[in-house]
Amino acid sequence: MESIKAIYNGTSFVPKEKIPVEAEYEVIITFVKPVQRIIDGCTAGTLPRHTAKGLLKGKIFMAEDFDEPLEEMAEYM
Repeated sequence: MESIKAIYNGTSFVPKEKIPVEAEYEVIITFVKPVQRIIDGCTAGTLPRHTAKGLLKGKIFMAEDFDEPLEEMAEYM
């Protein structure tokens, strides 16, 4: 049994990755969820496009010691 991801566009399936088999196979098609289009970090239809800018401001940060060497890597440096 092999699995791949694909998108159904209403008439056919468009694979999102290489199909790992070359022979003729019987298939079972399971519709998992509708495709959500992402625009400016928001799911299309949830917010107007102009509202999405700055949506995550203040929620993402970088640690002060981000650029410091890691102790675990000392033997490789």
